[in-house]
Amino acid sequence: MSEYGMDDELRRIMIRFYQALREAEETFSAMTRFAMNELKEFEELLEKRLQEFRGEGIEPIVSLHDLGDRIRILIDLPGMDRESLSIVVLEDRIEIRARLREHIVRRALGSLSEKYSFREYRGVYKLPAPVEPRSVKISTRGSLIVVEAEKKVEAG
Repeated sequence: MSEYGMDDELRRIMIRFYQALREAEETFSAMTRFAMNELKEFEELLEKRLQEFRGEGIEPIVSLHDLGDRIRILIDLPGMDRESLSIVVLEDRIEIRARLREHIVRRALGSLSEKYSFREYRGVYKLPAPVEPRSVKISTRGSLIVVEAEKKVEAG
């Protein structure tokens, strides 16, 4: 065949086809990884909510902040009974419990399911770094609890 014969044209078509196939495989792999990560996050959230419903305790809204030499923990407990508030700070975690002044009613997984009544907040959170439990300072601002603890200094 000639220099620009049918074999060359077929080869170019095959090369373009395999490049498109490779790009499609890479796109599909990326989409699969993304979907699997999203599914894992959903499963973790679902399991957390199911644990709440089984135990009649609702998890408080908590944010942990590493401030260099100390850890700050912000805890939001709307509707809590202050007299029942229990915060235990250990070297590696914080444990929170507080009764609610009124029961909170939620539906699990949509309108077709049962109502659940919550009587207290409950949560255990791993700290981002070890802290010195004796250094804990707790302050309140309405329903917001601020807990600060110095990081543990490693001997060495």
